[in-house]
Amino acid sequence: MKKYHFEYMDDIAREEYEALAQKQYYVDKQLAVLEIEEGVLLPVNTKSNPYGTLWGSGGVVDSKGNYVEASAQVAFHMNDRVRGKYDIEEKALIKRDETVIYMNFFIAHWGHFLIDVVSRLWYVIQKLQEKENVKIAYIVEKGKNNQISGHYLEFLNLLGIAKENLISIHQPTKFKKIIIPESALYPGKYYTKEYKFIFDTIKENVEDTEVPYDKVYFSRQHLKTANKKEIGEKSIEKWLQHNGFKIIAPEKYTVKQQIQIMKKSNVVAAISGTLPHNLLFANDETKLLIINKTIRVNRHQFLIDEIRHLDVTYLDCHISLFPVLYGAGPFIITLNDNTLRYAKDHQYRIKYNRNYYRMYNKYKVLWYLYKYIKTYGEFPIQGNGKIEDIEKIYNYYRKKI
Repeated sequence: MKKYHFEYMDDIAREEYEALAQKQYYVDKQLAVLEIEEGVLLPVNTKSNPYGTLWGSGGVVDSKGNYVEASAQVAFHMNDRVRGKYDIEEKALIKRDETVIYMNFFIAHWGHFLIDVVSRLWYVIQKLQEKENVKIAYIVEKGKNNQISGHYLEFLNLLGIAKENLISIHQPTKFKKIIIPESALYPGKYYTKEYKFIFDTIKENVEDTEVPYDKVYFSRQHLKTANKKEIGEKSIEKWLQHNGFKIIAPEKYTVKQQIQIMKKSNVVAAISGTLPHNLLFANDETKLLIINKTIRVNRHQFLIDEIRHLDVTYLDCHISLFPVLYGAGPFIITLNDNTLRYAKDHQYRIKYNRNYYRMYNKYKVLWYLYKYIKTYGEFPIQGNGKIEDIEKIYNYYRKKI
């Protein structure tokens, strides 16, 4: 049973989190499988975007040129990811006399990969367990011959999918037959047992090993993009390290090694965003400490919490002056009174001088304003909020500087 602790959050944000936590996201349904004879796979055309999608038009059209809605990548209370067709010239069409299973649009972003890309693979696993030889096709951006590699390929390998059975589609391609399994996850809305089955399969394929870490912190500090979208994580990392957390830079470990670490850890901590999504590989009832970097809610996490029956604590360590996009920032992260209360309740050591951090935060705000204008070109953006909400949030966090 999932558990939540919101007592270390700012009052202004807590109500929305509590409402999302009360929802049940599991749906027991029979997933459909469509077979499209002489169908065409359309790579994503980012310039053709009639539905206001996140990435653009693409997916599958049938032999009569009708778009197959089952191939769309949709989301709930968020922009759909990929949806809709676009015009193609017959002479530009590649033809292959093969049957393929459609995976999705591949984007090299770990969080989107776990949420938006792999949810049709339950069907592939079933076919592999039945000893069938399958070909899996995925679409990429039109005209860009991107290939799945690195951690993404290792993920698929751990499911039993070989590299030579993957087909990257960067030009419109007609196949003898395209099999479209229904997505086992509707981002933001529900998941099915088949989605959990994907990650359970990987966990079972990773043997246990001795890992001496009871508490781990997944850090962003070793990424090339570290400190470009956020400032202040280093203080959180040092604080947790002083209290027995092993600092893990995920990009320096294989997927297999990360899973082995999570399977043996009782407490996992990470900045909000993609990193907590890795708990899909964790044991049930693992304790998760999410260091919130923004007032914006990551809705995907609540499904993951339910899938693994996680014991989740949200700790607000941010100053959110203006609306930002989750993937763009900027974000101010800082030790604060919420951290102090958390440390006291959990007997964690902490060096926290309120006057020092308030002075240091003034410097962070200058960085934040520079990054904000550079990122958005206007000040402030409205985002998804109402003007009165934006003013309320600004006035609340201005007092924390």
